Amino acid sequence: MATGTEQQCGSLTVFSKEDFEEDWVKVASGGFGCVYQVKHKKWRTVYAVKCSPYLLQDPSTERTSVNCLMEEATKMEKIKFQHIVTIYGVCNSPLGIVMEYMARGSLEKILPTHKMSWQLKFRIIHEMGLAMNFLHSMTPPLLHLDLKPGNILLDGNMHVKISDFGLSKWMEQSSRMQYIESSALRGTLSYIPPEMFLQNTKPPGIKYDVYSFGIVIWEVLMQKKPYAGANMMAIIVKVAAGKRPCLEPISDDWPGECQQMVDLMKRCWDQDPKQRPSFTGVVAKKGTDIPVETDMLLSLIQSLVVDPENERLVRKMSHKPAIAGNQQVSKAAQCMGKCTESPSLLTSS
Repeated sequence: MATGTEQQCGSLTVFSKEDFEEDWVKVASGGFGCVYQVKHKKWRTVYAVKCSPYLLQDPSTERTSVNCLMEEATKMEKIKFQHIVTIYGVCNSPLGIVMEYMARGSLEKILPTHKMSWQLKFRIIHEMGLAMNFLHSMTPPLLHLDLKPGNILLDGNMHVKISDFGLSKWMEQSSRMQYIESSALRGTLSYIPPEMFLQNTKPPGIKYDVYSFGIVIWEVLMQKKPYAGANMMAIIVKVAAGKRPCLEPISDDWPGECQQMVDLMKRCWDQDPKQRPSFTGVVAKKGTDIPVETDMLLSLIQSLVVDPENERLVRKMSHKPAIAGNQQVSKAAQCMGKCTESPSLLTSS
């Protein structure tokens, strides 16, 4: 019978490799590190362990690495929200964060391989907005600073939970060039706003995340990579000059709601941070001190969302391109809001 070796450190559980079964399945890897699917020996519960190199501020010093990881995990563990990945603790060997396992993996993995319905695309964008609104509504606002499809995870029912909002400390301790180079290695460069590439000494604010959100909207609608094929310097030059991912493929045959989403997307990636909307703006009623919440982004997104239950939200694609042709899009437009028969959420080709 397995005996647990996990310990408590404050509110965090500290796991060791011996707490889990021997079969660690690598489910994702990249510039961010590696994610493993594991099963707890005693609890019989599946978790994900993320070993992420940017959490280790000084890899040559074990104590510094552990302290940094504990600080990051403690911050993440306190955040409880339906669209934020749940953190359960840390693993001391290998060093990583133990978190909720998301059955469908990342949005980055799904976008190029599956055809999504418009309903699902809108729902994903909406749930991303809810998560970011929650983070920005905290006091003080918690900035994500690494919002991208790789950090947008999907559960078995294709609902969104975001992860990895740990770059604030890294940015504080890094030079601008170190941050840009690190972002390039992690595949994050396309989601960085132009002010970060220019001579700007101001620390990032909430409008940083809003810009990233706009780029992700484009990626969800198009199911393509922004600036595909461009190298690091080309992306920096394009973004700093005010250029954005190409909009030419957007068709008049798309549902009318898509144009509204595109308009929102353009506002989010505006060159001027002051012109970008907020996820939640708080203003005072005229003549009073009563705060009134104005959902700048959420009200727009919510108006576009339909209930996609019992619909064919996504199916495996056997051919590229990822976005359907005009004829298929036209059919999708006609079917907006209607149910189609489908025994499952995801069907293989």
